[in-house]
Amino acid sequence: MHRGEIWLDRASTGRIFDELSQNGIPRRREKPDWATSARLTTRERELVAELVQDPSANYGKIAAKLRITEHTVRNHLTSIYSKLRVQNRLELFVYASKNGLRSPSA
Repeated sequence: MHRGEIWLDRASTGRIFDELSQNGIPRRREKPDWATSARLTTRERELVAELVQDPSANYGKIAAKLRITEHTVRNHLTSIYSKLRVQNRLELFVYASKNGLRSPSA
């Protein structure tokens, strides 16, 4: 990432196109990955919800909305990536969309 923007490598771009080629919408898993998602803290869920709501938001915008520092946003994202086994914000967005992580109560 550069200044909170998403930069895609070939592998990520390929996965996106593969997902979108399935009738123009991401494929849904038969069963959401609730066990993995349940490991997120309430604050991490809030951050994920903000990213789903505004995928282009940079760290500063997310931090201001959640009333935390940009450093804290980065720390939360590192923890979220590890818990959900995703590598970047794009994969997090796809994961959250597939698994219904659209609000803090999801």
